[in-house]
Amino acid sequence: MTRLIITNGDATVPIMEAAGLTQGARLCIWRDILHEGPLPDVDRAGFLDARAAFLAARMGLPEAPLRASLESREEMLGDLDRYSQVEIWLEHDLYDQLQLLEILSVIGDGIRSAPVAHVAAPEHLGLMTPDRMKAMTHHAIRMDQTHIDLARRVFAALTAETPESVAALVGEEDHWPLPFLKDALRRFLDELPDATGINRTERLALYGIKAGHGTPGRLFAFVNETDDPAFLGDTSFFEVLEGLARCAAPLVAGLDIPFSNALFEDDDSYRAFVRQAGLAVTPFGQSVLDGTADAVAENGIARWWGGTKLTGHECWRFDAATDRLFRA
Repeated sequence: MTRLIITNGDATVPIMEAAGLTQGARLCIWRDILHEGPLPDVDRAGFLDARAAFLAARMGLPEAPLRASLESREEMLGDLDRYSQVEIWLEHDLYDQLQLLEILSVIGDGIRSAPVAHVAAPEHLGLMTPDRMKAMTHHAIRMDQTHIDLARRVFAALTAETPESVAALVGEEDHWPLPFLKDALRRFLDELPDATGINRTERLALYGIKAGHGTPGRLFAFVNETDDPAFLGDTSFFEVLEGLARCAAPLVAGLDIPFSNALFEDDDSYRAFVRQAGLAVTPFGQSVLDGTADAVAENGIARWWGGTKLTGHECWRFDAATDRLFRA
């Protein structure tokens, strides 16, 4: 019987192959940025429809092939008794931990059909040497019904219409058998706006510009070095930067070349975007950093956080200093 390996992206696969880990295995790449876009509380087909529609709009790609790709993942997890073992290779960061929740929720009762192990990597898989990745097999955690029940409970909280259930779970004193999950959820709460109307990623971007990281490329590197563990890809971060620059009251100036997915079709265009110099924090952006202005009150917001739709000039917010949710 073959093994099933589930992992977070295409960059990990060549390292796995060099480490000799993929021999006799079927690969399932879980391609979805679950910290962006809607995570609706609907049946599974409706959930995949919503994700495909979001990803198509976000990436500028046709929806039908994306929907088919999501469906193919479901098919791989449909009958686990086809496999001698299922291995879930995922990292400690928010991007991967949300994927872990979805994967375990989809596996569900299938946990009884085949052994399932989670290789809980405390560092980024795509940056490992083959030898280091091979050694990661010692970090494998055997999954059981306890892990499935926890994943289902947390994923249900993520798909709720408010972030209250997630905040309550993070506040629990209980030990969780998934070692990186609670910290990842706490980081996700930090992606809600704070009292000044910006989230942690946006605040780090403004700090980075103030510190002299005046190009999108250098700023992206600064944010990922500062935000540990880093979880944002370049497209996700550049969308954040675009949002700070293109709004009624901009917080960032100097982004003369706008970001779009079309930049990835041409190396010269991408280089021109990431190297454009002159990013600066506007006076309004400085007022937000100083705590004397509110970006949401001024510009409004239109964004999903899990199953919570943040819209208008009043929304759910999170105070990281006190771990407090509030609306304003």
